This record gives sequence, structure tokens and C-alpha cells, in this order.
Amino acid sequence: MKIKKGDKVKVIAGKFKGVIADVVMTKPREDRVVVEGVNVKKKSIKKTDASSTENFVYIQYPVHISNVRLATEAENKPAKSEKTEKKTKAVESKSKGKSEKKKSSKSK
Repeated sequence: MKIKKGDKVKVIAGKFKGVIADVVMTKPREDRVVVEGVNVKKKSIKKTDASSTENFVYIQYPVHISNVRLATEAENKPAKSEKTEKKTKAVESKSKGKSEKKKSSKSK
């Protein structure tokens, strides 16, 4: 498992898609991680004595590691593979060239 406790991850699937948060705990045998603020559920409990006022406890449940990926800490954006970076640069350079040609033809 490449994801460790304390890593910053982005949820890429499920109810919390797009959330960037820290990993609180990993469960390598189950291939699951507990992410801060993600998959938090409210569980009711019995009152132990008359003075306690809370009937509920919020528990963080783990999510499968296939639903998260590492995020770069500097940008707070998900890490991209080299292939996708090259493709986006190529598309940007093509679109710049087309816009410059349109501008030059309009000025004539």
C-alpha cells in the first residue's frame, strides 16, 4: 500500500468525491484507509448516567484505497502522471497557435 498515515489524499469516487484531506489511519490487510472528515457516520449510544446529555457519537469509517489517490501538498491538487501532463501541454500549445493566427488575420 503506497498511502501512509499523514499523507494528503483526494477522494476520487463516492459521496465525498473531490475532498482533499489527511489520512488518519491505514488498514493494509483490508486495503482501506480512514480519511479525516470523510465517511463520518452518526451512531447512537445509550446514556450511562443521568448527567450525560449526548446520545450520539460521530465515527469515521474507512474507505477503500481504490477510491482515493495521493495529492501533491504544494498545490493541493491531485498528482498527475507524466503522460497526462504532456498531453495537456500539447493541447495548450495548439490552442495558442490557433488563436494567434485568428488575431493576425483579423488585423489585416
